[in-house]
Amino acid sequence: MLLDHGSVVVCGALGRQAAPCICGAVSQSSSARDGAVSADVVALYGGVTFWETPNGEPVSMAGVTPQSTGQVRAAPVFTPEHPRGHGYAGAVTAEVSRTAVTAGAAHVVLFTDLANPTSNAFHQRIGYRKVVDFAVRGFGD
Repeated sequence: MLLDHGSVVVCGALGRQAAPCICGAVSQSSSARDGAVSADVVALYGGVTFWETPNGEPVSMAGVTPQSTGQVRAAPVFTPEHPRGHGYAGAVTAEVSRTAVTAGAAHVVLFTDLANPTSNAFHQRIGYRKVVDFAVRGFGD
């Protein structure tokens, strides 16, 4: 565990209802609208993990897709604005990544924002490495 306070809560298939404030914010975020894996998708099979503060408040979440051909995608990872900057997203990302590898995933994939050097440096510290850059282009409506 990367933080000395708080804990991981793995939710079952009803994970979306466990912290609607976070899941609702994920649905409204720009990454969700741009086609990222949604909280609804990972909640359908129980792939949602929350980081909770010692008082039981869910402050960050990470989802994982079902394993396919030895690969799991960690997504979405989200922390609402008010608790950002405390390492919660990093802790929950590390936990879902570790859990995926322990469960037999040969590869855990994570898409990041190249404009965020803080999260990118953290991801490298926990074992992720840059493989390729992607760009999304829109063509009309």
